[in-house]
Amino acid sequence: MTVLIVEPYVSVASGLRLIIEQWGGTCRVVCSPPKLHASLQSLTPDLVLINIDLAGGMEQVEVLSRAYATMIVAMAARFRTAAEDSCDTVTCLEMPFTMVDLQSAVRSVLPQLSASLWPAAYDIPVLSDDMPAQIAFNVGLTEATV
Repeated sequence: MTVLIVEPYVSVASGLRLIIEQWGGTCRVVCSPPKLHASLQSLTPDLVLINIDLAGGMEQVEVLSRAYATMIVAMAARFRTAAEDSCDTVTCLEMPFTMVDLQSAVRSVLPQLSASLWPAAYDIPVLSDDMPAQIAFNVGLTEATV
């Protein structure tokens, strides 16, 4: 799975990259609209994880989803408006979200990849209570939220 992460905050982008790579995916990170468009011209990712504000709002995320042959999961760091909630073409996560929420969002837009990305061992939350603290530390998270 190839994922384009579109996020202006380095810490959030790094955390998402670590999670996706832990799941066996490859990532490219961009932090501005011009870099987003340039990346989509040269790369066709399986998935785009995009910060709604960086895209210019949910309407622009929907425009991207129609313009490019890729699946999109939008991330909102603020409460969404009623108009944004009515979008049924793009999956949206409100921050903070758990890794299980992220996993569910990816599964909803890329169901054909589920078996290869998450064998039975990954059907539980990636950072469960019984996971050693060292692994959580290596992922860069202290709790199961991004």
